[in-house]
Amino acid sequence: MSNDSLNFVAGSVFGNLIDAQLKQERDRKTSLEQRGMALVTAAGTLVALAFAFATFAKGGSGVSLSALAKGFFIAALVAFIVSGIFGVLTNKPALYGEADVRQLKRLTKEDHWIWNDVPGAARRVAELEVSMIASGRTANAAKARHLRNSILLLFAALCLLSAAIITVLVSA
Repeated sequence: MSNDSLNFVAGSVFGNLIDAQLKQERDRKTSLEQRGMALVTAAGTLVALAFAFATFAKGGSGVSLSALAKGFFIAALVAFIVSGIFGVLTNKPALYGEADVRQLKRLTKEDHWIWNDVPGAARRVAELEVSMIASGRTANAAKARHLRNSILLLFAALCLLSAAIITVLVSA
């Protein structure tokens, strides 16, 4: 909004704020999705380590799992898997409100292009951006819930796996 006619109206200040909020919401989406995939990777790695532990415990080393250790181990595996599922859900495509292409094409027509009401045009753009921000926040809130659930389940899985290992070590 660098047009000179906007420098003398409050809309230039509001427009900058709205632009920044829209960018922030798009950046948040990217961040949530990246962290979700990192949790999927972490959960997968920890499931592999859990299976290695199970193989070691079941192997010829004479270590046998008590019912309590097996319960902790199975609960940990379930928590790892569900954590991974929530991590994947963080990356599920969501409906983000964007500018309608037909509406944008209309703006390129001469009668809109030469319109003298720059503050009015800026206000319309701001209205569109605010609706895009609202849509992004709704979609990102769902992604954030999935991410939070994934983190909590990953933590629970680590605690359960630790309990299984402690149970084996104490009973050995």
